[in-house]
Amino acid sequence: MRSVRSLVAAAAIILAVSGCTAASPAADAHKAFQLDKTCVAIGGGGAIACTIVSSDLDAIPAGTLISYTDVGVGSTMQKNATFTTAKGSASGFCDFNHDGKPLAAQCTFLSGTGALKGFHLVADVTVTDKNSPDAVWHWAGTYWFGN
Repeated sequence: MRSVRSLVAAAAIILAVSGCTAASPAADAHKAFQLDKTCVAIGGGGAIACTIVSSDLDAIPAGTLISYTDVGVGSTMQKNATFTTAKGSASGFCDFNHDGKPLAAQCTFLSGTGALKGFHLVADVTVTDKNSPDAVWHWAGTYWFGN
C-alpha cells in the first residue's frame, strides 16, 4: 500500500511540474506591439531624443523618453537606442538604411532591466513626414519576454 501512495505522490508531483512548465512558453509568446513618438535633434552630434506619445504596452507608457546615439564615427544611418521608464530600461539598435516608403527603419531590442528584464522587440518604423517638425514616428512589430 505504501508503494501505491508513493507512486500516486510521484505522479502528482510530475503533473504539477509539467503544468508549470507548460505555462512558461506562453510567457515567451510573441505579442503585437505599437507605439507612436515625436522626436527632436539634440546638438549637432547626431543625437536624437524622442517622446512616446502612445504605446500599447503598459511597461512602456506615454511620456517615456527614447534616446538615440550614432553607432560609430560617421554612421548616420544606424543608431543605438535606449528607453528608460520609472520601472526599467531597454537597449537596442535601429537601422535607418531604408529609403523605400513606407519603411523608415527597423529597430531591435534584445535586453532590458527592471520591469523590462528579458525584453525583446523587433519593430518596423514608419513616419508621417520626417521633414516636418510635427512628424510622428510609428513602430509596429512584436515583443516578447524571455532569454
